[in-house]
Amino acid sequence: MLEVLRFWSDIDGQYLPCSKRRSIRKRALSTAVAVLLTFSSCSRPTTTTQAWLPATTYVNISYRKTDQKAMKNLSRRETLLIGTGGLIYGKVLGDAIGKLAQGDVRPEEHESRVKRTFAEAFELASRSSSEESRRPIRVLELGIGSEIRTINRGLYDEAVTKIISSGYNGIELVGVDLDGAAAKDVSNARSKLLSSVENAGVGGINVDLKVLQSDVENIAFPNGYFDVVTCCLVLCSVENQVSVLKEVKRLLRPKGTFGWVEHVAVQGGSEGHDFLAIQQIALDPLQQAVAHNCHLHRETNDVILEEFNMSTKTEVERFFVDGMWPVSCQARGVVVNL
Repeated sequence: MLEVLRFWSDIDGQYLPCSKRRSIRKRALSTAVAVLLTFSSCSRPTTTTQAWLPATTYVNISYRKTDQKAMKNLSRRETLLIGTGGLIYGKVLGDAIGKLAQGDVRPEEHESRVKRTFAEAFELASRSSSEESRRPIRVLELGIGSEIRTINRGLYDEAVTKIISSGYNGIELVGVDLDGAAAKDVSNARSKLLSSVENAGVGGINVDLKVLQSDVENIAFPNGYFDVVTCCLVLCSVENQVSVLKEVKRLLRPKGTFGWVEHVAVQGGSEGHDFLAIQQIALDPLQQAVAHNCHLHRETNDVILEEFNMSTKTEVERFFVDGMWPVSCQARGVVVNL
């Protein structure tokens, strides 16, 4: 146990500002204890559990009947693993964050779908525009991150090939993020994007990249400005998904496209990952505390389709990426703004 706490302290010191280490550690550990007590008690909750966090913060953990059934079938060993797993969760999460910070790519099952989603969004937007020859294709990425990883990992490489025959005379890509990005990182990412364009055989067109420090719910562009909006593992962390999606719809031109890849809640027994569903519920408060408000158990895919109207979907896929636990259950898709 002492070794676990020492690991936890190391993670806090490495990834969190000094002023926040003590409060985050206290909140995370108290949440883990709350989880352990909840799942070890004789009378398990039937609808909603409230996990207590310091500073009078409450987190509601809601789950469906299929999740309740799976929970009742858990053995004592499994419930104990869930609770004590919260104590070492910071170490697991910290290692994952460390790999990303070092530039390691995510599993191919995830990366290939991001590339495909962005490419489909570009292609559909190109088909429906009547102004292609007069301006660049305008792309907005939500939560692009200070390291601009989607571009640096080459996840737009397939997308840029879609403008070869479209008539667009360039790419104007705007990324928004709460943290913004350093000028040097933006310059390097622009060079990478330009290289991708040239490698795709679309040399000679303009490539512009801007990264703005902004809340994704209030983005300072006029209505209908963008042809494409993309996001990757972002909507898990926003306070209000519907507000963000309404902003996306406002910013997209008619027949513009929204392409997303997000981790989502497991659909209970229908997907055959009942224990992962329980892990999502149990660790959700802790995840929010240590991972910038990331929610493990959100129905993000359903919220998107409902906001855009399910009849407009072009392709939606649910899939699992084992190497990205606990965000293994993911969904991707492209919708058209009508």
